[in-house]
Amino acid sequence: MNGDVMDYIKKCDKFQRFTNIPRAPPKWPFAVWGIDLMRPYAIVVVDYFTKWVEAKPLATITSKKALDFVIKNIVFQYGLPRKIVSANGLQLDSKIFTNFCQWHGFINSFSSVAHLQANG
Repeated sequence: MNGDVMDYIKKCDKFQRFTNIPRAPPKWPFAVWGIDLMRPYAIVVVDYFTKWVEAKPLATITSKKALDFVIKNIVFQYGLPRKIVSANGLQLDSKIFTNFCQWHGFINSFSSVAHLQANG
């Protein structure tokens, strides 16, 4: 029966011309997080879908502390993300952080750095 339905859909002229084709990737809560280091005082993550914020004050931000924060405040609470996007913080491009991301199968990507120009 499923095969018959698929054959009918493939041959249906109206379906082929007017159906909505999803072009955007599916979105779901807590799949993509933005992470930023507010040197030297805090680490902040924001979920791209819900805009939920998690933050923690830190005296110093190391790769180990950043990884511990991600594990405790993202992975343990919301599950493994699909992607983490950061603004090129060296602590987030470290071997320990990159290995964790690769081992658990999520993407550790970096946004381009914004350059602000002074007016005048």
